[in-house]
Amino acid sequence: MFNSRTSTALCLGAWIAGFILIQGAAWGQAHPGQVEYKLRQAAANEGCQAALPQIQRARAEHPDSADLARLQGECQIQRFDYVGAEKALAASVRLAPEAENTQLYLAIALYHLEDYDAAWKALQASEGHYRPSAEAQFQFYKGLLLLQQGEQADAAASLQNAAEASPGEVEPVASYYAGLSFMGLRDRKNAKLALERVAALDPDGEWGRQARSVLDSVALEDRNWLGAQVGFEYDSNVVLLGDGIPLAGDISGESDGRATWSLEGGFEVFDTGNWSGGLIGNYAGSAYFDLNQFDVQYPTVGLWLDRWINDQSLLRLRYSFGHAWVDYESFVSTQVAALTGHHDWKKAGRSALSVSWEWNDYDYDIPPVPTATAANPGICPDPSRPCGPVGFDAAEVRNRDGNGIRIGLRHEYRFKETLLRGFRDLRFRGGFLYRQYWADGTDWDYSGYQLSLGFDVELPWRLELDAEGSWEYTPFDSPSSYPTPPLPNGIPYVLPTEDRLDQVSRFTAILSRPLTRNVDLSARYFYIRNNSNVAVFDYRRHIVGAYLSLDL
Repeated sequence: MFNSRTSTALCLGAWIAGFILIQGAAWGQAHPGQVEYKLRQAAANEGCQAALPQIQRARAEHPDSADLARLQGECQIQRFDYVGAEKALAASVRLAPEAENTQLYLAIALYHLEDYDAAWKALQASEGHYRPSAEAQFQFYKGLLLLQQGEQADAAASLQNAAEASPGEVEPVASYYAGLSFMGLRDRKNAKLALERVAALDPDGEWGRQARSVLDSVALEDRNWLGAQVGFEYDSNVVLLGDGIPLAGDISGESDGRATWSLEGGFEVFDTGNWSGGLIGNYAGSAYFDLNQFDVQYPTVGLWLDRWINDQSLLRLRYSFGHAWVDYESFVSTQVAALTGHHDWKKAGRSALSVSWEWNDYDYDIPPVPTATAANPGICPDPSRPCGPVGFDAAEVRNRDGNGIRIGLRHEYRFKETLLRGFRDLRFRGGFLYRQYWADGTDWDYSGYQLSLGFDVELPWRLELDAEGSWEYTPFDSPSSYPTPPLPNGIPYVLPTEDRLDQVSRFTAILSRPLTRNVDLSARYFYIRNNSNVAVFDYRRHIVGAYLSLDL
């Protein structure tokens, strides 16, 4: 449970009126009630920490004073000395079990010592024996202890009562833990309301940052949403032209600008608490300024099913089907089914373990490659063009249709503080991904793995930076059927004998800023270096873009 020291100190400050340094009179010569009254009334000028030595001296002179023992315990709670506070307050309880606030303060000290059973007993004993001004504290710690006991509904009710009784004393802490209680009840609506209240009350503080972190989790993500994005990009290598490979005659250039757009939405069909499910849809497209033959239209539809395992674990099954058109001609149909387990380790961060299956059916025609004949294996039929060796069938070996699996593990850890002033809410993430693909053509059978590292951080002026880099090692099962240029005319080229190997480096950086509550402006840079031992696939690419995102 999070240590709510700051909240306790602020709350008890209103109850301890203070300390006065009494000069010249022995504590033993004064009535203990008068001593306690003077110590309590005048401490506003000196502070509780300065008063504590005098309170301890007074207690030594009046060991049977329950009031002085309670006052010492209150001051030690102010100083976060919960061990000393528990001893003093336990002594006060022995002397006057039903004195006002004593059992309540003892419960507070025991709670922070994580002796929850004893704290609960003290809190129950305090009922009816605390001042009306302490109602918020009673309800607050009752809620925290009920949360420890797993009584989520009663905990949420008590924490809300505390916030209503005296928000200045217990907020935003009460709403934060109320939000966690509602999450335990699978009541996402009230959990979001409570945590959004925390974020609004403490936008720059630790409680607000924790609330935003929970709001960003998979548990509270929007289940009914509609969003859109429009943008413009410059792409340095639209055609994925390999280094040293000549540009095809029917393509006017290698680089181009384009407009991009996407529309995504989801709808929750049912929610029974432990189970929920819904529908999702997405449409993405692009239109190039010059290279119109690469315009893309790609709609997808799908569904999801969630199963809560416990308060910290969620299992999600997701399926989607999509079809893409390139230059308004059918290009590929895809299916993806993914099972992902999400777990929140609290202080240690969050993890996601996923297993997915993909299916691809490519519709484009694979251009035929002329080959030498068995009668003349060393000469091409057309001496003005290159050709493949005898028996080479491009449509067979280059067929990308197939199935694949992916197994991935991803972890995210949030740092409470950063070393750079003005930088906050820093989150690091890292992942490992294993991929295996079985294609109909031998050119596309491969297995490989990917390592990734990234972070996102809030910057000054409401800016947010998100960056990620990855390295992928992909050995293919067979040599590629694409020869290394230049290819001589009239002579059959020799196919590679070494298995294809790609090592892919990627880097993405996104800088964004909200313009309004529902509109964001962002800029993105993307770089990929596909380092391959096959010249056709050995390329690099830069993309720079600016985007406007709308939460509809």
